Amino acid sequence: MTPQILTAASFAYDDPTNGGGRGAAVVHPGSVPVGHALGQSRFARFGRGLDSLSLAILILAAGALMFRPSDLLPSLHRAPIYEALIAACLLTSIPRLLAIGATRSIRGNAIVALLMAMVPVVVLSHLAHGNTYDARLGGVDMLKACVFAMLVIALVDTTRRVHTMLLSVVTATFAVAGLSLLHYHGVLHVPALRAVEQASVGAADEPGSSVLRLCGIGVFNDPNDFSLLLVISLVICGYAMCEGRGVIARSLMALPLGLFTYALLLTHSRGGFISLVTALLAYLHVRLGFRNALPVAILLFAGLLTVAWGRQTTFNLDNPEDTFQSRLELWNHALDIFRVSPIFGVGQGKIVDTLGYVVHNSYLQAFSETGFLGGTVFAGLFVTVLVGLWRARPSDEGLSRLRPCVTAIVASYAMGLMSLSRCYTVPTQLVIALGATYLSLGAHYGGLVLPRFDVRFVMRIMVASLTVLVGIYCIVRLLLHGAS
Repeated sequence: MTPQILTAASFAYDDPTNGGGRGAAVVHPGSVPVGHALGQSRFARFGRGLDSLSLAILILAAGALMFRPSDLLPSLHRAPIYEALIAACLLTSIPRLLAIGATRSIRGNAIVALLMAMVPVVVLSHLAHGNTYDARLGGVDMLKACVFAMLVIALVDTTRRVHTMLLSVVTATFAVAGLSLLHYHGVLHVPALRAVEQASVGAADEPGSSVLRLCGIGVFNDPNDFSLLLVISLVICGYAMCEGRGVIARSLMALPLGLFTYALLLTHSRGGFISLVTALLAYLHVRLGFRNALPVAILLFAGLLTVAWGRQTTFNLDNPEDTFQSRLELWNHALDIFRVSPIFGVGQGKIVDTLGYVVHNSYLQAFSETGFLGGTVFAGLFVTVLVGLWRARPSDEGLSRLRPCVTAIVASYAMGLMSLSRCYTVPTQLVIALGATYLSLGAHYGGLVLPRFDVRFVMRIMVASLTVLVGIYCIVRLLLHGAS
């Protein structure tokens, strides 16, 4: 009796077209001896196990980044938990990273090329001024952030894995928001959460009055940063309630949805409110189309104004003491600095030495610190991802239903960066990586083509970035109190 023979091709252990499942062995006559095939089967199982381990470590690293256990437990203050997890994930994911880092892969995916370009533009911004010390430190920090983004793109390669990553974001946000709210209301007292209690004068309040603004911990120890994380988690919960299977699964999202909404209101963040409106508009437009989305958006916006009326929805353009005007002043100074060093900028992180503050606008921060070169790379990343999501029409049903969620996440974060300076941080790279992952999956299934990194693409993002810069300039000229 002739033994059964298995083909080597049947052991492609990670098949994105299987919705996150794994390829099964298929019997074919006359190809590979049984012993060799069984060896390949063991190797495939080992590869699947290593792949799953890498994803688990990546999720733990993302959770450690957002939850920051070292900030809560003094004994872990100097423990490099996040760095250790990333290093472990990097070691177990080398084959995948080499695959997406190959020259052919970079040319075929302009988003990956721009992500990798963030490292040299940061280094050049310092070297242009002869600062080799900061070039080394800034380059290493930017490399760490880019490695995280590349790991997300390499490992989150199925729709199911995208869902897993989104769920991990919601879980970490729920833990952070829960602890912050308990401390805010005096139920718990955690020394590391003292920064939750921040006084801030509201534009609509009486002179000298103040409001307490809810903050997170770690990298989100600022009400505006924390509000962006809350908006992203709200989008994910809304997606789960709309697209989830089963009444129980949808009902489970009601608790975090309510918690995140309440926490967002307590941040009193104008940028967070604008990001939320952006998320709603993007989600509804992609999900329902313009005509159907318009009446729903008007009703929701009216409801938001009713609930969030106060500092979050009030802008006093005539008051030079208003925080909105102070932001515009910083933007104006950043534009002046850009005119002085238009090519390579003043150096990553160096604008604080000149202004005494960050710019509170990530795009202007990138242009002023890393010049037109770095600003084009940074703004080009968000423009490329958003245009790709806008045009995407994936043939896979699961990806198609996920598109409004990913679009709303990227759009809301991109809008939130208009009032924050977070050009080089890991959360920013994570959002870009989620968009890039979705586009890569869409290109695999069909329905979109990834942008190639060529001369035409470079010219397009230069024009787009220049448009962003001119748009910000026009906002400053029109709204800045006393601007000539």
